[in-house]
Amino acid sequence: MSSHPQTHSMEFHCQFKTKKNRNMKFVGIIPARYASQRFPGKPLAILGGKTVIQRVVEQVKKVLDDVYVATDDDRIFNAVAEFGGNAIMTSTKHKSGTDRIEEAVENNNQEIDLLGNRIKALEESLLRNQAELQNYKRRREEEVSRMLKYANEDIVTDFLPILDNFERALVVKDTISEDANKFLEGIKMVYNQTKSLLEKYEVKEILAQDMEFDASYHQAIMTDCDKNKPNGIVLEVLQKGYMYKDKVIRPAMVKVNKIDE
Repeated sequence: MSSHPQTHSMEFHCQFKTKKNRNMKFVGIIPARYASQRFPGKPLAILGGKTVIQRVVEQVKKVLDDVYVATDDDRIFNAVAEFGGNAIMTSTKHKSGTDRIEEAVENNNQEIDLLGNRIKALEESLLRNQAELQNYKRRREEEVSRMLKYANEDIVTDFLPILDNFERALVVKDTISEDANKFLEGIKMVYNQTKSLLEKYEVKEILAQDMEFDASYHQAIMTDCDKNKPNGIVLEVLQKGYMYKDKVIRPAMVKVNKIDE
């Protein structure tokens, strides 16, 4: 069986390795054909319980980092695969082992380039997926944080009409009986407790009276003209507005000053 100088195979494998970690790795390529005139089928001849090609590969591996068998025969290719070796299919038209090795080197360089491109594409895809995962995690954390932050919003909103009714009950005429006044004091006490409870959970009344109209916090229900006050000033609060933490849960319904020019 013929051999070949290792320069081609070493060059082939060095190109692959230097791209990865700059460490040179030495590889041998063994040409093997079945249709030999002197000894047909020699690579598959059994020698001491192993094929000749297996014994050659094992011996070469003792001095090189890796070994490939370049062949034009499926039987040799399969035999190499069976004992865990590396086999490369080449053309049946080669006249020498040197030609077969050159084809193996050329084909494998192309495969390595394709593999390198594929690895690069996979690395880029991995980076994109990692970035998308980080963005998803960030959005999810923000969403969960927001849900927790405003978890009591519905309960707080349901309390507001109760607060409105307390305030309406407290707006009475000056002349009331003593018994009614005592009853009114009880309502006022419950009202103050309810208001304190809402403030504890960061519910705050939106300032509106005599403030400049702000559509972010106020809802204009009516307009009036008072030339003694600036244009766009809130003249009257028809229904109080409230904020829950930093969120408007109900805008203040107001009457706005509008001076005709």
